[in-house]
Amino acid sequence: PEDILQSVVEQNDTKVDAQFLQTMSLMAQRMMQENRADLAQQVLAVQERVAAYSSFGQELVERNREQEETVREVAAELQALGNDATRADFIELALRYGADANRLQALVGLARPAFDYQFFTEFTTRIGGAPADQRDALESVREQLVQLTQLVDQQQQMVVQEAAQLLQSMVNSPDIDAAVDENMPYLDDTFMAVLSANIQEAQRAGNIQLSARLKLVYDRVVAALRDNMQPELRFINDLLSLPEEQARTALAEQVADFGPPLIEMMDAVQEILSSRGEGELLEKLATLREDAVQALQ
Repeated sequence: PEDILQSVVEQNDTKVDAQFLQTMSLMAQRMMQENRADLAQQVLAVQERVAAYSSFGQELVERNREQEETVREVAAELQALGNDATRADFIELALRYGADANRLQALVGLARPAFDYQFFTEFTTRIGGAPADQRDALESVREQLVQLTQLVDQQQQMVVQEAAQLLQSMVNSPDIDAAVDENMPYLDDTFMAVLSANIQEAQRAGNIQLSARLKLVYDRVVAALRDNMQPELRFINDLLSLPEEQARTALAEQVADFGPPLIEMMDAVQEILSSRGEGELLEKLATLREDAVQALQ
């Protein structure tokens, strides 16, 4: 019961660790696969409270906060490199981070496509031309990058598999609307990418029935995501989808309807775009934010 949950967690504080919380996550995943979304959400809700009440959970929150700050800083440096960044630029950035595992992890997570076969070939050449007393340090950085790229690929594969399983359960559901509502927290960018890829494959294979079913899921998901957006976020999303001049005109016409909360939401969206390295959208949003601030003064 909720009224004693905190005391139970505190009495068993030493038993709440990474394995404990991971077990709860695995339980929720299994329930999702068994189409028991209501129970999965209950497990995740309890997991969140257990984390909040436990020493390990509080430490985890603090580590996550520090990691998020590191990601923002690395994203800013990537943005500063610009769209014309070369593999040599990424090598220099990785070497500057050196033994800072958190920054290297953020770098690979934000710019995984940059760390391809050609990148590591150039890195190996760089090591071969370095003074002998520097090679061990350079090889250590390269080895960390290799391990991190493998880890990111493995994690992404797991995420894609989970999204594919969720999509399969929704396609087979007799009530798509209910399935969408129950799984709103899991309808993220990866899910939409998997859904779009499945639509394309069904069309390529000429499977009209499956294609129609997938398109129905897509339409219902998009409608649900839009309906669940805060009005300010929905407006910002609309602005970013318009050509810049049209967006500025629409902003000027409607900014007074939203007021200061629109600026706060723009700041939140900026952080998200920055963490993803979305330089072009960031520039567009920055311009719109300046217009909004001036209009509200």
